[in-house]
Amino acid sequence: MLPRYRTILFATLCTAYMLVFIQNAAITVLAPDVMEELALSPEAMGRLSSVYLCAYALMQFFSGLISSRLGPRLLMGLQFALAAAGGLLFATSTGLLSALPGRALNGVGMAGVMVSSFVLFGRWFAPSMFSRLCTAFFVAGGLGGFLATTPLALLTQACGWRFACAALACAAAVLSAAIFLVVRNFPPEAEGQKNAAAGNLREDLRALAANRTLWRLVLLFLALASAYFVFHGLWGGMYLQKAHGLSPAQAGNILAMGAVGHIAGAPFVTWLSEGVLHSHRRTLFLAGMLGACSFGALILFGASMPLWGLYAVSLGIGVAANGPNPIAYATARALVGTEGMGATSGIMASGLFMTGALLQNLSGFILEHMQHVSAHEAFAAAFLPMAVLGLAAALLSLGLPETCTRKNEEQKKA
Repeated sequence: MLPRYRTILFATLCTAYMLVFIQNAAITVLAPDVMEELALSPEAMGRLSSVYLCAYALMQFFSGLISSRLGPRLLMGLQFALAAAGGLLFATSTGLLSALPGRALNGVGMAGVMVSSFVLFGRWFAPSMFSRLCTAFFVAGGLGGFLATTPLALLTQACGWRFACAALACAAAVLSAAIFLVVRNFPPEAEGQKNAAAGNLREDLRALAANRTLWRLVLLFLALASAYFVFHGLWGGMYLQKAHGLSPAQAGNILAMGAVGHIAGAPFVTWLSEGVLHSHRRTLFLAGMLGACSFGALILFGASMPLWGLYAVSLGIGVAANGPNPIAYATARALVGTEGMGATSGIMASGLFMTGALLQNLSGFILEHMQHVSAHEAFAAAFLPMAVLGLAAALLSLGLPETCTRKNEEQKKA
């Protein structure tokens, strides 16, 4: 019975995370119609988009703290109910003032799925399965990101953006009910851990703050993953068009390799780490070097780089930024334990958005002050911090303990 329940539990969590990614990316497709019907300026549309991300990032941090206290079931169930209410409010909005609360509720409602799922993975599944579960989980999120592109655009074109938002709200309501029905905070044999899991919040935070190895990992994770926000999340299209004279369609095809790296990178890196290298630490080192070399290639050889090279660099950045995520979270779990994963994953996830925003502003500042040079030189300067961060991630990995379960088991047998 338990194996079947674990499958149903995992499928429910993956479906919930898929909806999170749809919501995260949906506004990109909906924006033209929303702006036209609600008479929004670009500045107002930017405010509407940013309120979701701010609510999402802030609530991710608090969701990590709350999940271990209230339990993932109650937290996710209530959050998806809020997301459903926010979606309906947005779908019926008549202007910016009525749309903002709906998007904010959406952001709050989508924020707790990842951190709560990691807590449940630790409680319901064997430690050796954690990185593989995270891999499949991230792939489900990537599929949700795909559904938020052409499929959502076709739905919006056929039925309108309000119908699409209402449909997503209904999906959130259904998932809220499914979470309350399916999710159980603890397996039967671990019911006695409930009181221990609801321990003193201040003591838990103090223990996390004092864990220097954990903070080394957090800095490594932020250095690797945040680079994606700069190239694929902001400047990649402009760089390819201005520095290389490519059309928007050609630039889009190259940037799509980042999405390939996002979806396929996690399974590949997990296989490389646990099936070939048998080492999380060496895998994170290689990911850091891949990120440094990818941006380094743009800096040193960007002016003469052939088209296939641009495809390879885009893929390399996507793999380096997103592929090691399951390994990084598995390492974090080994460092802090199951009950510490709620707060830890909340810190990592919210920190990622904040670091990405800082790097976007930094790169924009560099480009703003280098308008007197060629496009290649300006973007080389803007991408330099990303190459440095990749190298820093590689160096930080050298100070981490080995947390690969298979390698540790082999050492014990020997």
